[in-house]
Amino acid sequence: MTEDALDEAIVTSILQAPPAYYARQKVELQMLREMKQELTERLNRLKNRSELQVQWNQKSWREIAHRQKILLDEALLENRRLKRALKEQEKLAHTIDNVLCKRRCYSPPVNYFEHWRLRQLPSETTSRKATFERMLDDAYVNLETHFIQTGILQEPYGCHLVKVNESVDAYTISIKNVAEVAKDYQTCSSIIWNFFSGTEPIPIPLVQRQIVDRFNNNGVYFRATSSVKAQQPCVQLMFAVKRYELKDRVIFVLKTFLKEESYNPAPQLMLGDHTASIIVQKIGVSRTCRRFSVSGRLSANVPDQSPLRKYDDIRLTIQGFLEPTIKMLESLLR
Repeated sequence: MTEDALDEAIVTSILQAPPAYYARQKVELQMLREMKQELTERLNRLKNRSELQVQWNQKSWREIAHRQKILLDEALLENRRLKRALKEQEKLAHTIDNVLCKRRCYSPPVNYFEHWRLRQLPSETTSRKATFERMLDDAYVNLETHFIQTGILQEPYGCHLVKVNESVDAYTISIKNVAEVAKDYQTCSSIIWNFFSGTEPIPIPLVQRQIVDRFNNNGVYFRATSSVKAQQPCVQLMFAVKRYELKDRVIFVLKTFLKEESYNPAPQLMLGDHTASIIVQKIGVSRTCRRFSVSGRLSANVPDQSPLRKYDDIRLTIQGFLEPTIKMLESLLR
């Protein structure tokens, strides 16, 4: 067969290709277009993640250290001021005692607006609200310290950590979770707030929550009691929560009160000394980054009546009932 005849045969076979061939080519072309669109969207999400990480780490360690130094200096000055005020009150009390000629043991008057420093919640309404606001606002201002201690801003998507360590005087608790959520950040924020405020009372196994107070539209105080088993409560957290709404993200700050004037916990309960934060930030259309971190402490002095006394390894027992609780909480906050 000559070359011209061969070329003619090839052209004829192409022109006479069955319709199914062209249909298959059309389907494959459409698949390639869809694959290109999907890869383009994935590339954009990766770029957004990178930009988010850069945004959180844009402050140098020198700037953070400088800010920490300023906060430390302010705390030292405030401490000196409080000591001077205490001495003046003691002198005044002594003078009044001498004038009235009363032999009694003097207890200086309490300034309720300083209760937040001791993390004690008073019962009087005005002082109670002021204490709540001051303690949470102070925690919000000092979030950088919490971020550095937990390392939450450096953790990748998919991070899940629940760890309990034992020291001489305490059990320390570290919880971290980072997730990409397929919702816009405002929807994520509403889900989290509805959970904390009790608008949607979602039960968590072995945890009882009691909403005690609400402060404006962005603050709530609740007690959460955890049990090692059913009917065996062992840990209580007196959590104050406040919501801070910013341009493209919402930050929840959580901190526990260590004492409440009008409430005495049951003697078998260990009180938690916890600080926590939840950040929900926009990273794309209907895409949100959620970072959840907890830094907590339980006294190693376990009450005699505590059900934890029945267990040989208290640290592992605490971690054992914390792990499923945190996993369920993570799924609820999606």
